[in-house]
Amino acid sequence: MDPVNEEILDSFEAVWPKCDDWTEVMVADKFTQLVGRVSSRMFGGTQLSRHKEWVNATITFAVDGFIGAQKMKQWPHFLRPIVARFVPEIAKIKDHYKLAHDLLIPMLKERKKTGEKPMDLLQWMVETAKGEETDEQFIADIQLKVSFAAIHTSAAAPTQLIYDMCAMPEIVAPLREELKAALEVSGGKLTKQALLQMPKMDSFLKESQRFNPLLLSTCLAPPVPNPLTQSDSPCRSTNFLPF
Repeated sequence: MDPVNEEILDSFEAVWPKCDDWTEVMVADKFTQLVGRVSSRMFGGTQLSRHKEWVNATITFAVDGFIGAQKMKQWPHFLRPIVARFVPEIAKIKDHYKLAHDLLIPMLKERKKTGEKPMDLLQWMVETAKGEETDEQFIADIQLKVSFAAIHTSAAAPTQLIYDMCAMPEIVAPLREELKAALEVSGGKLTKQALLQMPKMDSFLKESQRFNPLLLSTCLAPPVPNPLTQSDSPCRSTNFLPF
């Protein structure tokens, strides 16, 4: 927990703005950056979490993949290999993979040379790999793919939690008191035991996620049969309906 706590504190100092008055903040963007750094620390230590290009790549990899896929779906299958060469997001994905290879493969070689075995995901993958999984390029690719699932979903929960706290300010004081009491017992550190001493926070987190699930909408894949003009949507936009 200590390395994670350290990275969270450092990330807040670097990402969250200091202000003396009310200041507009893109909460989702800030939490995405914060989670990107903390995830990178867990995946490969400070060599990844303090590498700005890597953190940015892990964040934009999922966005580029989603947008690139949506653009490719507009074309027939037989044209997609050609069209892919002209889609900016597809080119960016290749750049992300190149960065992963350039950064992670030397790290893997250095660890093998020195015998260093840090407690992170990268080392766990090396130690449990079998067959083709032992290939260094394969491991580097997987690190990038893991970030696809880890960052944006993890950032969504605290983002919504902040929104819910703003909507229900009366809950802030009880949660703050519970946190202070838990930290006093654990010596000021957010340990596993301290987390177990915060049932109100646990309940509020669960309820926030229950009322604001990630999959609150579904994409309408079939196109509308007749032309549809929307004043607030660009041409060929994708529509979502809540359910």
